[in-house]
Amino acid sequence: MEGSADKQGKRLWAQRYLVLVGCRLLVLRYPISRKQGDQNLPLNVIDMSYAKISRKSNTVLSIQTHREVFYRHVSHS
Repeated sequence: MEGSADKQGKRLWAQRYLVLVGCRLLVLRYPISRKQGDQNLPLNVIDMSYAKISRKSNTVLSIQTHREVFYRHVSHS
């Protein structure tokens, strides 16, 4: 499963591409098909085995491991 989402930063939301591989969520800057090799290494890998996931609103999802991260669903054209 994969798709676009926005990640909440300190002041702004940043566009990210999420890929679920097994029990790990890979957070990428670009879709896998857009960049190759070292240009698209994951910015973060979240182990979903023990992550606490909660819905903050219709579009915002919270993923909490050792820290809490917010992602929101948006359609990027």
